[in-house]
Amino acid sequence: MHQRFAGVFLAVLGGLILVPVSAMSLIGFLSNDGAAFSGVLGAFFGVVCSVFIAWCLSAIWAGLRLFQGRRSRLLVPASVLALIGFPFGTAAGIYALWSVWRDEAPKTMPEWRRLAARQHTA
Repeated sequence: MHQRFAGVFLAVLGGLILVPVSAMSLIGFLSNDGAAFSGVLGAFFGVVCSVFIAWCLSAIWAGLRLFQGRRSRLLVPASVLALIGFPFGTAAGIYALWSVWRDEAPKTMPEWRRLAARQHTA
């Protein structure tokens, strides 16, 4: 239960951050008229947007994997990087790490597999 909620929280947070960062990156790429986002500032802006986009995609991937009941290798780095984004990222990162690292966290089987196993044995 906690893993699914943490997965949804992390995936939604990554998706909500992905939209404005992608828009800013697209605006920075298209407004290459020489005055805006040129030189060192443009390179810095491109690196920052690329890092944010990579984090958002990894957070969405890790959140979906966690929602499905599977653990992903991207979960821990995505959750740790989410800690930087105060206040919602911090909450999502702490909750995702807690839901995976707690002692009694079972690896849940997806509902469709549980139903298929039940029908197969019957």
